[in-house]
Amino acid sequence: LLIRNITALRRLESAGEEYATNVSHELKTPLTLILGYTETLLTHGTEDGVFLKKSLRTIERHTRRILRIIDDLLRLAWLRNESHTVGIARSMVSVPDVIAAAISHCGEWAAKAGIEIEPHVPKKLVWHLNSGLIEEALVNLVKNAILYALVGPIEIRVRVLENSHLQMAVVDRGPGLKPEDAKRIFDRFYRADKGRSRASGGSGLGLPIVQQIVEAHQGTARVETSPGKGCTFLLEIPPGPSEE
Repeated sequence: LLIRNITALRRLESAGEEYATNVSHELKTPLTLILGYTETLLTHGTEDGVFLKKSLRTIERHTRRILRIIDDLLRLAWLRNESHTVGIARSMVSVPDVIAAAISHCGEWAAKAGIEIEPHVPKKLVWHLNSGLIEEALVNLVKNAILYALVGPIEIRVRVLENSHLQMAVVDRGPGLKPEDAKRIFDRFYRADKGRSRASGGSGLGLPIVQQIVEAHQGTARVETSPGKGCTFLLEIPPGPSEE
């Protein structure tokens, strides 16, 4: 008599089906709009210059959205492959410099939203990181905070924990997340506020990319939040061989 527990397999199958459904939905929506405007232009001609310009801008906007989704999917695949095979390139880098680069990258978005970004980073702190990937993760978190918090400031706090792990926290003062949303916030294409994130042109893959970057550093990513009390996204990365 052979008894086999297939619960994990069923969960993977269910997750795969949900992922395929989400990808299809995210691509189908903009493609449907593109097709609709294209068919209208082909049917009614281009005599109305105002309508033509509006239609072309809509087609352009949704085409760019599809490209962003595809680029982010490829990015996730690359990160997973690199971390599981050769490993990502890492070196001893200045953490304050990485934080400064991320803040500079987000400066225009923050200025438009009227939100300040406040760094709290120990001076001369160095860590074994891929500086480009960590900067990308922080940029994704700060942009996410700008999009959802709507009020400032946004803080980036850095410290070394008692277990010798580096902790980087992005803290906002927004509406926070419900418990059911917090559990799934790192899932691909999951949106706690579907209307606002789609309107912003986001791919729904920013936070999964953050999680994959941290896992490629053998670390963990999580969120601490509650409704009405903002979100604190925590990235914790263990020391590298040069720090032990």
